[in-house]
Amino acid sequence: MLKQLLALAVAIGVGACSPGAPETDKPANEIAATPETAPPQDGRGAPVAIADALKWPECGSLPAPVPDTRYVAMNCRIDTKAGGAASGTQLLVRFSPTPEEVMAGGRIDVDVVGPDGAVRDTLVEAYVFQYRYPTLADTDGDGVPELLIPREVADGQMTRSIWRIDPADGRYRQAGTNATPM
Repeated sequence: MLKQLLALAVAIGVGACSPGAPETDKPANEIAATPETAPPQDGRGAPVAIADALKWPECGSLPAPVPDTRYVAMNCRIDTKAGGAASGTQLLVRFSPTPEEVMAGGRIDVDVVGPDGAVRDTLVEAYVFQYRYPTLADTDGDGVPELLIPREVADGQMTRSIWRIDPADGRYRQAGTNATPM
């Protein structure tokens, strides 16, 4: 745990000094999603046609990725209707590998694709220490499923980021994290 905290502190310091670093005090996983017009990308940054990305396997149908130092997992999708939402959007989940010399974890991007096939948002979850596939679940009992993005597994618990749909504009906003027994 101490190694991970030290690595995170170093990565944040290096990222803050990088010429392309965003001008904000918030970490990447606390910045609200912004509209995105570019097509989804694979884990190597290559563009993927939305029609092809919509053929990715369902996240829930895949076995848990085997943890390794390269943070490699298979891209997948989540159909929000299958998760109990009526919006009909598709969530395209991309796992970005991290260079082996960087110990600050990997990154998960989720493109929110509307029923019209356009990318409406891209959610960014940075500093993910172990890749597991995201799920939809109603964690607060309001009848609307939240997007749960696993970040780390430690001491028999899984820590997940919670993303809720804002009823005012229909966009996902990060609402915090939770840790639950596995």
